[in-house]
Amino acid sequence: MRVRIPAVALGLLAGLISVSHAAFAGSALSTGPVRIPAKLALDSGLNRLVDVRAGRHPSFDRVVFEFNHAVPGATVRYGTVRTQGRGNELPLLGRAFLAVDFTGTAAHDDNGRPSFAQTGGMTLNFPTLTQVGFAGDFEGYVSFGLGLSARAGFRVFTLANPPRLVVDLAHPARAPGRVRPTRHTLISCGQPELQARDVSCSLAIDVVDDYDGAIYSGVGVPGSRPVAVRSLACTGVPLGSGDGYMAFRITCRNGSRLVSFRWE
Repeated sequence: MRVRIPAVALGLLAGLISVSHAAFAGSALSTGPVRIPAKLALDSGLNRLVDVRAGRHPSFDRVVFEFNHAVPGATVRYGTVRTQGRGNELPLLGRAFLAVDFTGTAAHDDNGRPSFAQTGGMTLNFPTLTQVGFAGDFEGYVSFGLGLSARAGFRVFTLANPPRLVVDLAHPARAPGRVRPTRHTLISCGQPELQARDVSCSLAIDVVDDYDGAIYSGVGVPGSRPVAVRSLACTGVPLGSGDGYMAFRITCRNGSRLVSFRWE
């Protein structure tokens, strides 16, 4: 059997480039509008959004928008977030809101189906970032709204291979070292495949990593036999074969504490 990193771990790590606390603190942060010019595509074809992901770092939260050909023109600004087409206000969780608007791209394929998975948005439990909401896709314009716990400094930059636009959001000065879990509420921890209840997202990510290590160190194939990971008992249910590899739904429990993720 070929060894693969779990899909959820890839989603959490891909594009979340390691940045030190000191490097972030020393970089220029903005609270005003930031405009990013469109990048030249290296190949032909319609430019599409293919993934959106978020992660928590020691001193900042990060949102990554990935495209198939090139990073389009973008504007990131504080203010009311409005949906594409109708112009209605997008409801978001939080006390401050960032609009992320792209021009010259699409979020659907040739058949009108979404080209990325997170169309329902992501509700998070990070120190600054509380929600990522999709505000629509209309005639070459794609918009998102970021709900924040408070107005914060941010920076915007691009990465290549694959083309990505990154938004980093500074943590509050007195941010706790550990994200407080939302009691008895199932939350998404940066990926639709990773959910947690009564567990912080940072701990949920550690559970995924530790479970992966336990399987590859000798436990074997996931199944009904519980695997102990960070005081949780994890069991697996087969989901079927994807891309030639068996996929499992892993559920880790201890009382009301729950971490659930896809593993393959």
